[in-house]
Amino acid sequence: MKRPLPTQTGFALIPPPKVFSYLDAALSLPFESRAEAFSAVNASWLADISLLTYEAADRQAQVLRGAGFSHVLHVDGTENGCHGVIAGNDACVVIAFRGTRIKSFRDVVTDAQMAPSPEPGLGHVHSGFRKSLNEVWDTAVQHLRRPELDCGPGAARRLWLTGHSLGGALATLAAARLPHAAGLYTFGCPKVGDVEFHREFNRRNVATNTFRFVHARDAVVHLPPSLAPGLKQKLLSFGADKLLAALDRAQYEHVGSARYIDRQGSLLTDAPEWKDIREHYLRRIENLVGRVKVFKEGLKLDADFFRIDEVDDHAPIFYATHLFNALRDERGG
Repeated sequence: MKRPLPTQTGFALIPPPKVFSYLDAALSLPFESRAEAFSAVNASWLADISLLTYEAADRQAQVLRGAGFSHVLHVDGTENGCHGVIAGNDACVVIAFRGTRIKSFRDVVTDAQMAPSPEPGLGHVHSGFRKSLNEVWDTAVQHLRRPELDCGPGAARRLWLTGHSLGGALATLAAARLPHAAGLYTFGCPKVGDVEFHREFNRRNVATNTFRFVHARDAVVHLPPSLAPGLKQKLLSFGADKLLAALDRAQYEHVGSARYIDRQGSLLTDAPEWKDIREHYLRRIENLVGRVKVFKEGLKLDADFFRIDEVDDHAPIFYATHLFNALRDERGG
């Protein structure tokens, strides 16, 4: 049975969902820990686990143990609000990081610190992401040294990383630091590092098993924004070479292979063309005018008044729901 799509209202899309059956295909479709190419099974599992990170720690442990992970540990930062869960069994270890919570000032501040910061051996990365990961890094590495979680070079267990939004960015940086990582799946992930980071990441084995998912018009995947080519030319013409060099360091690029999910839940390898872009924005203007009229009539202003598709499309429940349903289509049932 497929999962129903959530009611698309502002409040209903804020994680965690009130009711959600996490990893309900775990028994019939076990995680493919040794997959070396795209796995629809792993995409569904990791999308669910990424959504699960928004739940309370005891709920995370309950679900993960029920899905076959005998060891579940958590890492939490005190300053930047970073949270991650490490789940392991005899076959694999999964590290998942929580994404941005809209009600958390610390998370918002982390996202806003876009200035490039040097990452040893990896170029420059988003300073907010680096600070957040550094806060839990030593603890996470210590956990991975435990015999029951050993997934280092030559170990039988495979290491997988995942996360949604900010969590995807943290998972990306963590995968770059862990050369033995087997796979990285992110959902609605912003850009993490510069051209050098992109180049160095691609030298790691995990690069060929890295997939980033983009749902419809999710705006977060375009952040931090890139420098427009026209502005580059103007800066060069003004002789602002040093300024341009500094800005170039802040030009971040995505890593891995993209997989796109349209609103019907179809999984695509190429970005969908916005053939209906004019109609889309005309319809948005009409809807906004209609809402203003309703508001003027004295009805209460609610979360739907300011709904924006590019923000709604970022909700992790869409990733988890669509990828589960795509898996059902692929395998039948």
